[in-house]
Amino acid sequence: MKKLSVLILVAAALFAGCNNLTVEKNKDSKSGNVTINIANQSRTISPMSGYSLSDFTNWTITFEDQSGLINKFSEEGKKENLVFTVPAGIYTVTAESSYTLPETADGNAGTKLILTGTKTDVEIGDYAEVNISVGLSKESTGDFYYTLPYSQDGFVTLLNMDAGGKNYSAEIQSEDTTEETTDESALKAVVDADNKQVLVTGTGLESGFYKLYVTDTKIIDAENTDAVIYYDIGDFLVEIADGLETTGSASSVSESQIQVVYYATNDTTATGNNGKFPFARKNVNDILKLLITNKKWQNATIYMDTEVPELDVVVINQLRNAMIAGDRSESLDSSYSAEIIDQSSNFLIGIYAKRKGESNDSQVTWTSTLSVQNASKLSLKADSTDEATDVNKKLVIDSFGSEDVYVESISLKNGVTIVTSAADGISPEQLTVNLDDYNTYEKTPFLEFTGVSEPPAMGIVFANEAEGEDTGYVAAQKTESTTDELTGEQRYTISWYARVAYSENTPDDTSIPAFSIKTSAENTTTNEDITTIPVAADTKIVFKTEPEELDESYVFAWYFIGSQDNTLVDINQVYTFDPTTAENFGFTDGETITLACVVSNGEGNWGSAKFPFVLTASQSPIILYNNKAYDTVDGPKFTLGLAAFDEITAEQSISSFLHEGETTDFCFDGNCNLYAVTGSSIVKYAYSLFSGYSSDSSLDAKSVINAVNCDTTNEYIFYLSGGTIYVYVPSFKKTYQLDVSVPVDEIKGELFSPEDGVEYEYSTSITNIAASYPALYIAMNVTQKVTGATVGTTAQIIARYTYSAPEESDESIIPTWNGYLAAGASEVFSDKSTVAVTVNDMMVQDSALYVLVSQQAGRSSSSVTHRGALLTITDNNGSLDLTSTYGANDDNYATGALDAHAKTFYAPQKFLAVMPKKLVIADEGFWIDESNNYGVINRVVTVDLAEDVKDYSSEAVNVNVSFDLNISITACGSLYVDVE
Repeated sequence: MKKLSVLILVAAALFAGCNNLTVEKNKDSKSGNVTINIANQSRTISPMSGYSLSDFTNWTITFEDQSGLINKFSEEGKKENLVFTVPAGIYTVTAESSYTLPETADGNAGTKLILTGTKTDVEIGDYAEVNISVGLSKESTGDFYYTLPYSQDGFVTLLNMDAGGKNYSAEIQSEDTTEETTDESALKAVVDADNKQVLVTGTGLESGFYKLYVTDTKIIDAENTDAVIYYDIGDFLVEIADGLETTGSASSVSESQIQVVYYATNDTTATGNNGKFPFARKNVNDILKLLITNKKWQNATIYMDTEVPELDVVVINQLRNAMIAGDRSESLDSSYSAEIIDQSSNFLIGIYAKRKGESNDSQVTWTSTLSVQNASKLSLKADSTDEATDVNKKLVIDSFGSEDVYVESISLKNGVTIVTSAADGISPEQLTVNLDDYNTYEKTPFLEFTGVSEPPAMGIVFANEAEGEDTGYVAAQKTESTTDELTGEQRYTISWYARVAYSENTPDDTSIPAFSIKTSAENTTTNEDITTIPVAADTKIVFKTEPEELDESYVFAWYFIGSQDNTLVDINQVYTFDPTTAENFGFTDGETITLACVVSNGEGNWGSAKFPFVLTASQSPIILYNNKAYDTVDGPKFTLGLAAFDEITAEQSISSFLHEGETTDFCFDGNCNLYAVTGSSIVKYAYSLFSGYSSDSSLDAKSVINAVNCDTTNEYIFYLSGGTIYVYVPSFKKTYQLDVSVPVDEIKGELFSPEDGVEYEYSTSITNIAASYPALYIAMNVTQKVTGATVGTTAQIIARYTYSAPEESDESIIPTWNGYLAAGASEVFSDKSTVAVTVNDMMVQDSALYVLVSQQAGRSSSSVTHRGALLTITDNNGSLDLTSTYGANDDNYATGALDAHAKTFYAPQKFLAVMPKKLVIADEGFWIDESNNYGVINRVVTVDLAEDVKDYSSEAVNVNVSFDLNISITACGSLYVDVE
């Protein structure tokens, strides 16, 4: 704002910025129009009070002619032109408006301010524009409240600009001594040491226009001002008006002062502010330019209205040069400082110049430093065009951080490079860097550590900028070492660049060996450069470079890139990744994760590659089930529940229900999704690697479903209902009926050895199913009986069929017989028991068919059979072979409680999880020893599928869960066992 020295003498009578009205005479008119223009809505009412002309919206205009006749008009709203029609004549025109200040903080009603202005001898003809001044009332008194920078010496003076008006002056006091003196001054200036400021207050001051000074001597009147050394603190007038408290704050600025204070902002809008007052903030870089040209200050403090200033590196370098310029050596002072403070009074950045000493030619030498203390975020640019060379775009920072504050984020524009040897002040865990142009920093480093004793262990990630996200830029370092000739110590210079993580395995420089990234995880597949990695609990993905053995000078920087910020993983030649922790890096289920690697040989040569992959679940949680009604607070329930990997305990119960309702069967598909059968419905629970199960959809059948199995390849759902197999194809949302034929005449001889000349009839019933496209496995009972007889002989078989996936929804699915395997007693158990072998569950895993079978019959200890086994069946294009029988008991039942590691089952019933290289099985039954001691058992058995299929190992945990059989033992008289 321009100084108002020219306007000072007229300010009391004419309000600066009010509107002009001129007169055009027309004596012959009987009436005329008059326009009063009240414009300039930003015109300040009492400088520093915060109120403007725009607050006054209701105006009353009075026209009084020479005879005393009065015409009065009222106008509302912010209007620049007020137009009236009055009879021609000579008038005194008065404009008046009022505004009531808001209620005070203590609840008192606000003061009513009145603006008035009068113009006499206004002649109105056909048309007139009137020149009239308005202002606050100056007939009474007002109050004054002001804060000034800290000082303990001098005087504060309000110099009245009206000749003959009253002046006010007060000496700066260390404490309020008003009560100790009889000569109470209307103006007081008291030091507030806690807040490092001076409070200037005035009560009942004569209304008028003043200028405020801080002086070395007391000002008596306006005549003495030329002889007084004063510090002008403002560029405009202080107006004290009736009933108004004028408030404000300022810094004292003088040609003779060594202390200067400015108020700054990052706002780049050209405001014309001077930066001397909080309400007149100036851009921080423009204030630094003022300090360059003004050579009289020694200590400068810049208060920011934001926490982190965006600094122009070119201006900072120019200021540092100015601070150590030769003409400053005339001062007796030995140092200069410019400090930037944030809005919470934290010291952010300091620029210092210090006298270093005198050389032999008597010339003073200087050194300059720049310190960053509490700026956890640092923002730098190089917008200035003056001397904006590459050298001036480098900012040398001599020290970082305070005791517990580190620089955690850096934003750089226009090719700025930070050069420092103070790595300790930068976050050692992760430094986030935001670059406006990543291409610029492929050849120009954004950060240099110089002369450090060892390379800093620091993770650098790029902010989520569009360009960096699309092109996959990652941070890469170049390390150069030198040896100190005097001490022999090794010193390092590390430069950090933005490098592209190339999708092609092509090095950036031919001196770097070509390398790629791969995983050692099993069962991975690659489609269109995206690798799918199935994840189990113990999966570890080892990314190896090719060649694997490189010179120790090579450095590998590994990063995750994608929709999230780039995250530094490790700096090593081989990296092992636990995929179950991917969620910790912010990735979601099914999202493509890209592991990027930038390699350097330490000489500035670079190569890079990236490895995109998707994690899918190959292991499900363990499903616990209970098909036996039991009483709860809410009544009987039939449930499915969950247990985590390898966390089954003896106290395990179903505390977290997944599926409530009678569950007759459940199964898994190849993606670990769960399908649960309730009555005639199949409910799908979709599985997420990171969030677990959630209800997805429901399939309704026409009748009760007895068994279900999902193809592990294509998610076709096979289910058994009323003795018929149906298959649901999700892509067509259609259910197909399968007509399964059994070539009984071809196999009856192997199953039954029928007698010649006897007429037989045969029937089949399906008990279980399993599928892995294109193979369909069906467990069924084949019964032979003499024609007309009511009882026959039953054999259990597992048949293998091939089915084709329909290409059109109207096509049929026709299963084709391939072969079968008998599951008779002689092939499972060592004795020749005639008790039927029941197939309880089947599961295809790791290219093999696993079958749970049991023998369960009898009602007393003398006749009961209760045992089972795990069958491993290999499939050689339809030729089924029983390659192992595991867990079969030589006795009819367990004659004692089984050890947790015993290779024997009670009666295995159901596969409980998808777990590569392992089977998780529900095993249930009882034991009776020779002394008729007994116990009922429900346990979870984990079978480890070793390479030797004949020598599996298992581990069992008894659980507090009741599986679906109703097993009871009654010790009343003889011992009875009920397994039905």
